[in-house]
Amino acid sequence: MKTLPRLTLISLALVLVLHLAPSRADDDQSVTLKSQDGQVQLVMPAGWVQQPSSNHTAVLEARDEDYEAFVAIIIADRTDPYLSLDDYARGLRDDILSHLIKSKSSDPEKLTIGSFKTIRYELHGTRPDSKLPFGYFLTVIQMHRHYVEVISWSPEKNFPDKTQILKDAAKQVTYSGDK
Repeated sequence: MKTLPRLTLISLALVLVLHLAPSRADDDQSVTLKSQDGQVQLVMPAGWVQQPSSNHTAVLEARDEDYEAFVAIIIADRTDPYLSLDDYARGLRDDILSHLIKSKSSDPEKLTIGSFKTIRYELHGTRPDSKLPFGYFLTVIQMHRHYVEVISWSPEKNFPDKTQILKDAAKQVTYSGDK
């Protein structure tokens, strides 16, 4: 008779653990990726991983587990105090577009991320080497002494499904080196 209450208690505990386990897993659906020096952090959904970048100026590059979405972060000094954020972001946009064919750009979207002025462009174009069309977001955050450039992209066929995560990537970046 004493084993029946014990089995009931164990069964109840097992049911509670199994029932609560998915809830706890849902609470941790993100991953924090860090640059080598630890000054740049990017919080992305679970399944995203850091990867080596072909861009030698990128301090951090990441991709989703399906290789369908990518984010690269570049930190640039604000060496020219007279260069406006508009002009700086336009120059970066033009540089990206110069490497694409059949390209187009949205008008600049002015945002604030944290307390910093930010400009975002949506770009589309085909890479001449692979003949694959891509969609991009170029987001430039003007900090006190640096620009944080967030370039997120996806093959055009995946872009509609990845748009929100690619747009939100810039809001998920922290840079501690602008003190």
